[in-house]
Amino acid sequence: MAIIFMTKLLSANKRHFFVITRHCQSITGVKKVDDVLVKVTGGRISGWLKVLGQVSGQTEVKHSQEAVLVAEKLFEQKQDERQKQTRVLKDLQKLLKHATEERELKTSIRGTAEYMKIVEKENNLYGQVDELQEQITVLEEAERKFFIKFSSSIRSSQAIERTQSQRSQQFGYVLSVVGICLGGIISFILNEHRMNKVYKIVSSATDLANDYKGDMGNLGEQFQQQQDKMEELISSIQSKLGHSSVHTELTNKSQKQRVSMEKCLEEILQKVKDQKILLDRIDREITDLKKLHESEIVRDSSGGVVHVSPEVKDILSNNQKQMEWKMKVTTVVSLILTVPIIYIFNKGIGGS
Repeated sequence: MAIIFMTKLLSANKRHFFVITRHCQSITGVKKVDDVLVKVTGGRISGWLKVLGQVSGQTEVKHSQEAVLVAEKLFEQKQDERQKQTRVLKDLQKLLKHATEERELKTSIRGTAEYMKIVEKENNLYGQVDELQEQITVLEEAERKFFIKFSSSIRSSQAIERTQSQRSQQFGYVLSVVGICLGGIISFILNEHRMNKVYKIVSSATDLANDYKGDMGNLGEQFQQQQDKMEELISSIQSKLGHSSVHTELTNKSQKQRVSMEKCLEEILQKVKDQKILLDRIDREITDLKKLHESEIVRDSSGGVVHVSPEVKDILSNNQKQMEWKMKVTTVVSLILTVPIIYIFNKGIGGS
């Protein structure tokens, strides 16, 4: 009974091993996908998977499962032979029992030829039964040996699977750490690259602000020169007006001189008005430039003025968007590279 129970149990385990072995023989389990992978890789995918299986321990697990299947097949063969001989023995025992009963019924005709045939038949059946019992004993011994070999193969296969699972876990942990380190290194390199770009942009903006400073200084000097010229012009006009009025009051001789003087004054006043309009326009332009300058400058960490034009603002905005996009792409690529490798090495865990 114990052997029969263990046989059923090991047969169930055998089916489990067979399923695992069958799945190990294909790449994805889908023939079309396997054909595409073979075509894309030029048939090298099988070699890659073989090397991967040797590294991860899948090949050793497969061999151990095949050994279990072979041992179970031999065990079942011996078991079938023993069961067959046992059935033959039962049939012979029935015939022997029938012959014994027949002999006991024929005790009244002892010494006759018929009685001797019955006794001879009974003796032959006894000999066949003894021979079959010896054969069954030999088959039971062989069956026991194959059963021990079968059970030891299963234990060995289970031990190899546990070792492979632990190895897969260790590989998964190592690859996870490597993936995190690679992601950190890539992020550091990209951040350094972006910071260099930002530094160059800020440096160019500082140089541009210095240029604007020089232009504003030149405009201020020109404005001061224009003011000085206006003051000189106004003072000269005032002196001319004062001298002309005294001369007119003193002389007051000729009407033609007054007319010419009035025309001269009108021309001078017109020029003064034109100059005033020009100065007002220059003043407005300078005021607008000051407002534009104040609206387009920022201060850096050291307190210096850094000019940021709309073009620079657009460049900084675009660079910030590119930085965010590259960070997202870097994260996604790290996951894409890390997760499949971890899945492949941890595949044995789910199977076991």
